[in-house]
Amino acid sequence: MGFECYATWINADNAAEVDDLSARFATMWRAFTRVSPVFIDPWVDEGWWAKNNFDGDPEVVSGIDIDSVIGFFDRGLHSEFPDNPSSRNPIGRVNTVLASANENFPLEISVYVGGNRGDKSYIKLSSGEGGAQNLFGRNEARDTLRAMVSAWDPIWCRWSGADEHKQQKPRIELTDIAGRARARTSIEWTVSFGWLTYLNATSAAITEVVNWPAETVLEEYGDGVTIQIGDDPDGVTPMMVAEVRKALGWPYVPQD
Repeated sequence: MGFECYATWINADNAAEVDDLSARFATMWRAFTRVSPVFIDPWVDEGWWAKNNFDGDPEVVSGIDIDSVIGFFDRGLHSEFPDNPSSRNPIGRVNTVLASANENFPLEISVYVGGNRGDKSYIKLSSGEGGAQNLFGRNEARDTLRAMVSAWDPIWCRWSGADEHKQQKPRIELTDIAGRARARTSIEWTVSFGWLTYLNATSAAITEVVNWPAETVLEEYGDGVTIQIGDDPDGVTPMMVAEVRKALGWPYVPQD
């Protein structure tokens, strides 16, 4: 089973954020290299290779060469296209993709930054079905999520199995226009829980009267809290997720 660590935030500005985003990525990557040796393995700039129509061989750098890895990110951030380097769109809908060159431990980091104030942006670390998940036990998973939270100050961030975040909320009928609007914007509909989930306190105030399920651990971190479901990152069940969502009073899918 693969995994993903996903964080999202809302753009506060547009072009003025460029240098800030680069600094945030650098902070995260430095922390990553202290979490797991896979981050100091070689990495490929797959996003840039795709912009070159996969012509030739992709560029590869060592993950410990932090300046070069940041250079990959910056290149995607400025949206320079190989056939027309002057065609920049500061921040505008950047999608940078870096992939581990170690075939035994397939990992991918994708960053999407919207082009306008108020756009939702995200960063996602995900694994394939190979052995990468074996490098991330409880401590590594927790430290990876914390590195993302510390760097990006997201609305929320989760560590989950690749499919764990699906089917956590009831379906909304196409005819329910108001319900579909809430599902796009309200925190209780947009957040999906994983084994470890961070919620920023300004976006999701957690009261002290929540009757948490027995296997749930709440811990203050940064500007919010982390919610851990059980001890095993690979052992979270739909029932456990439903119980946490129910305790919060958030929409959930009942489990038989």
